[in-house]
Amino acid sequence: MCYVISIGCLYVPLSQNLAFPPNLKNLTLSGCRVSSRNMFLVGNLPNLEVLKLKEVAFEDNAWKTEGKFSQLKLLQVEASDLEIWEAEAAHFSSLQYLCLRGCSYLKCTPLELEKFRLFSISYCMDVQSLL
Repeated sequence: MCYVISIGCLYVPLSQNLAFPPNLKNLTLSGCRVSSRNMFLVGNLPNLEVLKLKEVAFEDNAWKTEGKFSQLKLLQVEASDLEIWEAEAAHFSSLQYLCLRGCSYLKCTPLELEKFRLFSISYCMDVQSLL
């Protein structure tokens, strides 16, 4: 099952009471503002394998990863205002592909990059700080 949430106006807050089907495998969030609560709910979807965050604004420009993302294989963050990303490798135990595009404010990534099959960075201010 695939779910796409796209808001016409950029950075409209996503509802705090948003419920996703538990069998959801593919989720794209686009043009919205997400809170820690939103990302916690997404992270606890038991079957989520693909998560794409396109033009998503993070609360306080930060993502302190909570939730397990236990089945997530692909994570794409594109054109985001994300500056700080806190996570442990245990949050993304099944992650194989990580793609960061247009994340020019991101200061560093917390993950051990060498474990991913594919890692892509483009349009970042200081690529060296991400490696």
